[in-house]
Amino acid sequence: MPQSGGQCKGQIGRARQNAAPGAIPPVDDLRPNPLAGPHDPTVPGESPAASDVRRTGRPPRPSRLAACRAGGYNRDMAATPDDLFAFLAGLGITAATTTHPPLFTVAESQALRGLIPGGHTKNLFLKDRRGQLFLVVALEDAAIDLKALPAAVGASGKFSFASAELLKEHLGVEPGSVTPFGAFNDRDGAVTIVLDAAMLENERLNFHPLVNTMTSTIGRDDLLAFLRATGHEPLVVPASRPGPAGEMRPDDCQTRIAAPS
Repeated sequence: MPQSGGQCKGQIGRARQNAAPGAIPPVDDLRPNPLAGPHDPTVPGESPAASDVRRTGRPPRPSRLAACRAGGYNRDMAATPDDLFAFLAGLGITAATTTHPPLFTVAESQALRGLIPGGHTKNLFLKDRRGQLFLVVALEDAAIDLKALPAAVGASGKFSFASAELLKEHLGVEPGSVTPFGAFNDRDGAVTIVLDAAMLENERLNFHPLVNTMTSTIGRDDLLAFLRATGHEPLVVPASRPGPAGEMRPDDCQTRIAAPS
C-alpha cells in the first residue's frame, strides 16, 4: 500500500494512531464550515475571475493577485485555509466547504459520496530525473500511466514520488492533504500543475483546502482561474484511463508521496 495520510498539525503516525483503521466518518460528524461559504455547493453564475478568463483568454491581472495578497499572511509560513478562502473571495470565487473527520485515503473519503456533489479527486506529487516537481490531479478512480505521462508533460526521464519534505517546502501541506490549492503556497512556481483532461469534464470538483479535515467544492473554470492567479498555468493532458468499478490500483489514494528517507 502507498503511504498516505497525516493531519496538517502533527505527524502522520500520530494521526494514524488516533484514527481507527479503516474507520468511516459518521455522517453526524459532517458539518458546513461557516467561514467558507454555504454547505450547498451550487453557486448560480460564474465568478468574476472565471468570467474574465473566459472572455479574454488571459489569466487574472497581476495587480489583482497583488491586491488579494496585500492583506495576506506571513510569506515565510504556509497559508491557512482562511488565507486561501480570503484569496478565493478576492477573485470572486465561492467555494462551498464541508468540515469532517480527517480523511487519509480515497476509500475513507467515499463515505462522503452523495453528501458532497461533484467530482472527487486524488493527487500525485512527483519529480522527474532532474528533480523538477509535478502535481498530477485526477479523478479518484482514474488509472494514471506513470510511464507514458513524463513525455506528455515535458518531464525529463521517468517519474518517481517526491518526498514529504519537498511537499511541505513547496506546497505547504502534509501528506494526506495534498491539493491543487497548494499552488497558493508555491510562490516560486517550482511545481507544475497537471490536470487530467477527463477530470475537467466535471463542472464542479472537490479538493482539500490545505487540510484533510475539510473538503471544498469549486467550479472547474474557477479552479483554472485560481491556478492562473497564483502564477501556475496548468497543463491539461489525457493522463488517465477509466478503471473498472471497485478496482484497486497502486495509486488509489488521495495523496501519494515517497516514503520518508
